[in-house]
Amino acid sequence: GQEVWFPDPANAEFVGKTISNASGAPAGLYSSHATSVGGSFYGNMSSIAPGVSNIAAFSANDWIGGGALLTILGNGGSRPLSSTSRVANHSYVGSAPGAESYVLRRVDWLVETDEYIQVVGLGNGAGTSYVALLGSAYNVIAAGRTDGQTQVGSVALDETYTVGRTRPDLVDPSDYTSTAAPRIASAVAMLVQAGHDNPAWSSDPVSTSVTNRAGILVRNAERSEVIKAVLMAGADRVTHDSTSIDLLNYRTSSADQTSNGLDRRYGAGQLNVRNSYWILAGGEQASTEDGNAAGSVSGRGFDYDPAFGGASGSNSAGTYPLPIDGKPRLLTAALVWNLDINGGTANNFNPAATLRDLNLEVIDLAVAGSPVISASQSTIENTENILMVVPAGAHYALRVTRVGSFKWDYGLAWQLLAD
Repeated sequence: GQEVWFPDPANAEFVGKTISNASGAPAGLYSSHATSVGGSFYGNMSSIAPGVSNIAAFSANDWIGGGALLTILGNGGSRPLSSTSRVANHSYVGSAPGAESYVLRRVDWLVETDEYIQVVGLGNGAGTSYVALLGSAYNVIAAGRTDGQTQVGSVALDETYTVGRTRPDLVDPSDYTSTAAPRIASAVAMLVQAGHDNPAWSSDPVSTSVTNRAGILVRNAERSEVIKAVLMAGADRVTHDSTSIDLLNYRTSSADQTSNGLDRRYGAGQLNVRNSYWILAGGEQASTEDGNAAGSVSGRGFDYDPAFGGASGSNSAGTYPLPIDGKPRLLTAALVWNLDINGGTANNFNPAATLRDLNLEVIDLAVAGSPVISASQSTIENTENILMVVPAGAHYALRVTRVGSFKWDYGLAWQLLAD
């Protein structure tokens, strides 16, 4: 039979929207799954981004193939196509034996190069992940479920795409990851729009906005690294949902404590778009090394550093003094950087990958030598995360460090909440 994957454009969720048939779906054949996913992502009633009005719908096979990634068997070929879209949702899992690493490299290149944010669902069911696409990519936002019934971890493919990395990045209280992913994608769309519409949020003190291949202006507050960091720093490690299972045992077992400060099953925790919005609205705040003369950052905020790593005159550390408070505060912070895919030339894609090694620390500025109080120091991840209580009166700081010498960019987000 014919492949059915297009959402029903007559559904009330989509009134006033233009849904392009990007992969040539058969006329009149609509998918209830795609309709439900679309409602959660950009629907008028079911999403938190009802203002999204222009949507391109692809079949999964076409998006990976000729419609977007331009994947061919083996290396080479043209680079993935550019797109005026900023957020994509993938509510499916799959495998492509022999080509999976190559597909993931193309996805990761697309995110880094075009700031085209990809939200991907993991497989339903607890246990070790057994499919690579697209959850084993580094630069995507991988979605799981609050009840923990999600395939976790990454698939061993090669020297770069290794087993044991933390997947998912965060979770949502949905019955299926097909719903969790578009709910998170909807939050991403809202945050991207907010970051774009508020240029004053992007200054540290000089904005380094970029125009991607499609000619779309991307401000620092809407970059892929920043949005992912804001989501992870704002996520709830403990929940009190009234209609779903609660997240109550975050990192309580050593077996669930990952090397990058997360929980093996839940990543950074459950999506909290309110927290993430206020972190983003806190604005971009530079490190001390980049000229922040305020003495400290505020209790919520982010930074995008376009040049870090010690090479070519870039910073070898980034220090962010936290405000001193008379009461204890819960600190959540996320450091995110993208895997670097070479990309080659327009007509000869080079899949060579470089994973930089950055660390995130909390240091005590009140003690000589600024000793490290807490640290996230994974060698296989591209996020580092801190969860800790900052004592009353403490003069702590977040500090980004690196292993080796390079020049690369990162996004950092943080919040201090009443404990």
